Order: sequence, then C-alpha cells, then structure tokens
Amino acid sequence: MSSWPCALRLVFLVPLAALVAAVTRFAMLPFTAKMSYLPDDAFYYFQLGRQHARDGLWSFDRGQTLTSGFHLLFGYVVSFVEATWPGDARLDQRLTLLAVLAALLTAGSLVALVRATDGPFARGRLAALLYVGCAGGIFILPLQAMEWPLAVAASSFAVLGLSREGRRFSWLAPLAFFLGPMCRFDFTATAACFAIATLGGWRKMDRELRRVALLSLAACALGTLVVTLHTYAISGTLLSTSARTKSFWGSVEGYHLTYGIEPSSYAFGPFLLLTRTLDLGPATLIVPVLLLASLAWTARAGIRALPARQRLLLAWSALSIAVLAVTYGRVGLAAQCWYSALFVAPFFVVTAGLAALAPVRAQRPLLVIGALVAAANLWTARSPVWNNETVAADCRLLADDPTITRAGAWNAGSRSYLGDEKVMNLDGLVNDDIYPYLVADRLHCYLVHERIPLVTDSMGWFDARARMLGGSSGVFRKNVQPYVVRGGTADHPPAWKVDLEALAKQPECAIDLRSQRSRMLRPWTPGS
Repeated sequence: MSSWPCALRLVFLVPLAALVAAVTRFAMLPFTAKMSYLPDDAFYYFQLGRQHARDGLWSFDRGQTLTSGFHLLFGYVVSFVEATWPGDARLDQRLTLLAVLAALLTAGSLVALVRATDGPFARGRLAALLYVGCAGGIFILPLQAMEWPLAVAASSFAVLGLSREGRRFSWLAPLAFFLGPMCRFDFTATAACFAIATLGGWRKMDRELRRVALLSLAACALGTLVVTLHTYAISGTLLSTSARTKSFWGSVEGYHLTYGIEPSSYAFGPFLLLTRTLDLGPATLIVPVLLLASLAWTARAGIRALPARQRLLLAWSALSIAVLAVTYGRVGLAAQCWYSALFVAPFFVVTAGLAALAPVRAQRPLLVIGALVAAANLWTARSPVWNNETVAADCRLLADDPTITRAGAWNAGSRSYLGDEKVMNLDGLVNDDIYPYLVADRLHCYLVHERIPLVTDSMGWFDARARMLGGSSGVFRKNVQPYVVRGGTADHPPAWKVDLEALAKQPECAIDLRSQRSRMLRPWTPGS
C-alpha cells in the first residue's frame, strides 16, 4: 500500500474505516436489533450448521428430511462455528464473529482488486473505489451472515491472480477458480464467461497467461465436480433441489430481465436510498450503465491497444456482468441482494478500466460524481435492510406454545432456528422432499403425508405466490383456519390450523411423492 498514490491511499481508507465502523456498530447492537440486518435465509444456514455439527446430517428439521440447498463452503463454515460455540446464549457472539470474518474478507477483496488494476488501469482505480468500493452493499452485505463475502473474495482473488505476471500471484487464480463453485455455484457462469474471453484473446496471450488460464478452467471444473458429487451424495441428484426449485419458480413467473439486474442495483445503484426507500430497483442502474456505455464508446481504440492480460480481464468482467444479469432473470424473485456478490469484481475492473481510458477532461467530473455517490451510499448504508426486530419474540412464542409440536412455513429459517426447531420448510429451498409436490401443485398432499397440522407464516405472502408454492388449486387455502399462538394475538405471529382430515380425502393425495428415506421413517397410507 505504501507504493500507492496518496489520493488512492486516502480514498481506500474510507471503505476500510466504514467497514470497521459498520461491524463495530453491529457488534454493539442488541440481538433483536441485529435481526434487522439478517435475511431469513441466514437462519437456514444456522439451522443446517447446527444439525450438521450435531450428527453430521445436512438437514433443516432434525434429520426428518435432507437437503443440498446451500452453498458448500459457507455451510461448512457455519457448521464449524456452531460446533465450536454452541448454544442459543452464544448466538449473538456467533453473529458478531461471522460479521468480523465477512468484513475481513471484504477488505481483503478490495485490496486484491486495487492491486489487480495496477498498470494500464492504474489511473482508474480511484474511480473504481468510489463507485464500487464505497457502494452501499459493501457495508451492509457482510453483516447478513450469508455466503456473499466468500463469493466476492473468490472472484476478486481470481482477478488478482490473472492480472500479474510471475508465480508470486498467478497461483491465486487456479485456487480461486477451484473454490469459486463452492462459494456460490453460479460462479460457474462467470467461469464460462472467462472461457469465452480466453478463447477470444488466445492468439495474443503469452505462454504463461495461457497456462494460468487453462489451469484456472481445469480447477473450476474440479471444484464444480466436488460440489456436484456432494449434492449427489445427499440428494441423489446432480443439481441441488434449491437450484431446481428456483428454476421452477422462474418457469412459473416467466422471464424478467429486471429481476436479473436487481441484485446488482441493491448493492451498486448510484444511490442506495432510491432502491431501499423509493423502491426504484433496477432503474437506479440507468445512470451508471449509460456512463459506462459512453466511456466504452469513447475508449474503444484504447481497449484494442491494451495488453493481453488487461484486455482479457476487461472482456471477462463485461461479459460476466451481462451473463449474470441474464441468468438471474431466470430465477425471478429468488434473486436477492446477496446475489450481487459476483458483480463486485467485474464492476470494479470495468469501472477502473474504462475510467483509466477515459479522456483527461472527463477524469475530474468522474471523480466528483463518484465522491457524491460514495457519500450518499455511506450515509444510507447506516440503516438495516429489513425491519425484523419483532421476529425473535414471535419465534419465542412458537417455541413456548406446548400445543405446537410440528409446523411448516415458507420463510422457515428464523422460525425453526429460534422456535425450538419445530418448523419444517415448505418452499423447497432446504427441503428436498417437497420439490415434486410443488411442481405437481400438491402442497396440501405434502402436509397430509408429513402430518403437519399448522402453518406459521403469512397467508398473504402465500397468496401472492400460490403456484410457486404448490397451492394454486385452492384446496389448501380452503382448508386452513386462523390459529392464535399462545401469548400472541389473532395475527401476530401468523399461524393457520390445517384440516388434515379434509385434505387427506383428496384423490391425488393417495400418491406419496416423498423420498424413500422419508417414506421409511414416517410411513403413510390412505386413511392413516
């Protein structure tokens, strides 16, 4: 860092200081306030990690069902943390530990990206730090206890390994490509983009760069094989049920490119406030996309004159941004803000590269606008994404109600982990058994076969997604009644009593679609 220009060092200290401040503030918050920084999906990992630490099973519901619906590396990290610091009393400590680790990975990723954009891109690193390094998502997403920082680190260190000549850094690229699919399986999409970019620039690459590129692709293939075999060992399928479920949701919703753009807009929109407060979503990307497009047009001659390594990185990054947006458009509403992980490194490289090639007269306006954008993002990143401060209390009510011994929910993460593990997952993300029921539109039959008498979730949330959740026939909806949890109110926490006897009379429920393992553990026959 001592060799960096003074301005770069000063600006780089801003995201580092903001990360330290964000994690320190998060650590000092009471547990109920921390909940507003955590998505429900984070508790999927906590529950899976607790079960795996307990008996070696990847299960969300005390071993009743199995699941491969998680990203491999972070799943094992959470399992290790749960095994090392077990107990509900230490949950607050575990959240702080995960936030600290995430911040360290994020800071290391920014260091790697700044070092990777030396040389021809050096003049644009300051702009990249302002637009990407100081984006709101950089300070919010590490607090969410998700796989985001691991995926950011994998792609960032891959860029660093490919950017430098010699063996001092080049070994990082194959290692990052190997771990990438384990951090987020959709890293394979960026690897495919890298293969295309490599093929396009093959003739102008030197021997060393060709060797590193081929080793990286081979390492990614090996990492993909590891994930696939791990999935097959759990589920007997080559693709995790979580991925299959999201693909099914996409087929129901239809294709929407805006959903694919939205994850990056949450993290890298020019003003995070517009996304989170005014809900403009992907519209917030119009300004930076137009800016990058105009810079690319003016810099087209400079791009052609770049050395092979920088041209490869720029082509790979630009292609990754486009392909990820198109790919995430397929999974629809499932594409959440933590899906922005694989956009970080490409956005940084593209911003640095195009800013470095921009005309001198454009440099100062770029930096001034970048400073304003960074200031806005730093300010709005102080607020949590969700308003979940009552979730812990609601889950406590579920845990303390002795009449509730078995329930189901779509947003089941916190309800299970904090609710005495009574809740099974009904949306298919961490429950392999329910997938065929969702596709067949037979949610009600799954409740019958698993003898789940209660649903503890918002029915309004279900009604907006009935076909995605296997209940568009209306049979399930007609056979539930409001249930008041002991100590709660009529709608807080939401709960619904299921008429299993009426549902069991439906002729389609004579067919048990669960896995052989579940049928053996919990046999069901018509009339039972």
